[in-house]
Amino acid sequence: MRVLSLSAVLMCAAASLQAQTTGVMLPVPPLPPIGLPLPHIGLPPSEHPVDEPHKDAEGDAPKQKRRRGAPPTVVIVAPPVVAVPAQPPPAMSRQTPAVPDAAAPALKPVGTLDLQVSGADRWQLFVDGYYAGTSDELGSGVVLEPGPHAVELRADGYQSHAFKVRVPADRHVVYQHAFVRDPNATPGSPATAPARPMTVYIIPGCYAGNVDPARATLPKDCDPARTTVLER
Repeated sequence: MRVLSLSAVLMCAAASLQAQTTGVMLPVPPLPPIGLPLPHIGLPPSEHPVDEPHKDAEGDAPKQKRRRGAPPTVVIVAPPVVAVPAQPPPAMSRQTPAVPDAAAPALKPVGTLDLQVSGADRWQLFVDGYYAGTSDELGSGVVLEPGPHAVELRADGYQSHAFKVRVPADRHVVYQHAFVRDPNATPGSPATAPARPMTVYIIPGCYAGNVDPARATLPKDCDPARTTVLER
């Protein structure tokens, strides 16, 4: 078996091309013989010597030591930790008990005296010596301050009736009375009511009378600014 060199092949190809172009057949030079075996082509020596495979004492073929694959290294990346500043505990506030408004005095409890009077069509009421009004104006009851009171009922042509009563706070006291004819009264005599107009001063829950509250002795909790004036 012959192996042609690259130069010989190129020369043959050039001669064939020239012959086809000019139409003249040129002699093809004979190819030089190439002997076998081919020359050894070696690589330059390496700077790092390669260790020959180890052979055991019996001369067996070298055995490649298989190294068990080490488990892959797992790297766990923890999320960054953000430090949150500690919040100081809320300040303890002392609750101050609510103080009632001194400008608005508490309403004092009152009681009611219900009068069930018969025998006279029209009568007058006096409480603690003060004129309180007539039956037409007061109706069947009057509001009084809790405690004892001196009450007097008067009617034209009838005997006056006085009594004492204790009125509890937030309660109703019912008192019944029937007028008796006065034997000394003259029939058709003028009424015993005041002949001239009279001014009545009323402070709800604490005062009723014909004396100006500015000149009267009032309880401590009785406010003259709440006085109602009635002309009779």
